[in-house]
Amino acid sequence: MVRARTDTHHALRTRKNIRAQATSLPQIFSNPLIPGINCITFPFSTQIGPLVEPAQIAQISEVSKSLETWLRLAHVSLPVASQDSSLEVASVGWADRLPLVAESLSAMFLEGLYSNNLLFYQRSCSLVNDIISALNMASAVRHSFSAISTGSCLHSIVTKLGEEFVVFNQVCYMLYGLKIAWENQFRIWRNTHNAEVVSILKQKLDILKTGRDNFLLRTTTPISITSTDLALLADEQRVSVGVLDAYVMILRDRFEHIPSVEGIFTCFLPTRFSSTYLAEYQSGSRKKTLTPIFKPDDSVASVDLRALQNRWCRGNLRLVVPMCRHHGHWIVAVIEGAHRRVTVLDSWEQTFTDSQRQRSGNLKYEFLVQTLQNMWEGLEKLWGGRERHETIPWTLQPHVEVPWQDAKNFYDCGIYMILFMIHLGYSPCINGDNVPVRYHIPKRSSNLAGFRLLLLDELQSDCL
Repeated sequence: MVRARTDTHHALRTRKNIRAQATSLPQIFSNPLIPGINCITFPFSTQIGPLVEPAQIAQISEVSKSLETWLRLAHVSLPVASQDSSLEVASVGWADRLPLVAESLSAMFLEGLYSNNLLFYQRSCSLVNDIISALNMASAVRHSFSAISTGSCLHSIVTKLGEEFVVFNQVCYMLYGLKIAWENQFRIWRNTHNAEVVSILKQKLDILKTGRDNFLLRTTTPISITSTDLALLADEQRVSVGVLDAYVMILRDRFEHIPSVEGIFTCFLPTRFSSTYLAEYQSGSRKKTLTPIFKPDDSVASVDLRALQNRWCRGNLRLVVPMCRHHGHWIVAVIEGAHRRVTVLDSWEQTFTDSQRQRSGNLKYEFLVQTLQNMWEGLEKLWGGRERHETIPWTLQPHVEVPWQDAKNFYDCGIYMILFMIHLGYSPCINGDNVPVRYHIPKRSSNLAGFRLLLLDELQSDCL
């Protein structure tokens, strides 16, 4: 405890020292002492000039402005401009300073994360989001540097720009290291500090109760979600259909137009598809009348399936179907036409264990996967693609091993289902290498309050 306090005190003192040494970002200026000759001070204290041509001045000024904007987003304060115009001195100064900057930012992040205070927690989230945004924007800044270097600048100016670019890359490396460290810290906090997580989650939901009743998501097809839906993200509550379908829309925007490494497009169906066309399975009774997926004229009855026709790509799709069983348990079915595979992801471990003791023909989901196989083959008849894959035999996997919810956990299946769908957008398997660390699911968990908080944060960030 004493050491923790000492470390915190040291971090705060370091942050104050950096603030004392730092100034606001330097403004771009022209040299008034020599008419017609202009110099520009770049953010890392590099003097660029003399410049004569107006086009050259404008081009370099634009890069300096974009770099300043980028640094503000990255929360990296600049030191006082050195009186020594030697770029080597400035570069060495920055190399020495960056560890202190990283320590300062990390102290702010950890202080907010473990404060058990919603405002401080939100500050930590903002820091992470800003760092991620800065890293995403870094390529645009690099492009600006490259455009100038390949232009008609003098060799001496290009050299100075190149050295300025080296310092910029050092800052990028620092930010990337912070991103990895902070995301891991966030994951550890969500998975191991349940009491603090539940407290922050409750604080957020309490504020939502006093606000508006409806929220509109910024998705391609806008969807409304109610405060009642969001309230069911509270700890130990069953997630609502509204939240599930909201995430389907978010995942559509995030993944449906980007092929996977295998060149396969992942498509997500809303819950209404399974509740309408797989109702016989969901009701738990084979006697219930099945709503046909295909009309008598062999056309597709489901509007959600018809929407896939323009993106069918000869059946080269991974179709993700969320569904709720008759007793309120959420699962995910996945159809991969190119691989001729139908899989069911079920977070309830007992279902998987029971299936291992039974013969293949008696598996609980055998009827479901057979129905989905027939549906896919019907789509191939209409839209083509069977000849491309017909030599591959179908693999029906009614049960696969996935992260489980604890035997006493009767409420997190909907959260597991959302996480499974997110993972499938990044990778064909759960907890795959391409799945961001923040979404990695523990092998077994008695409570997913940390992921409830993560999903609530993401839903709020997508709300208008």
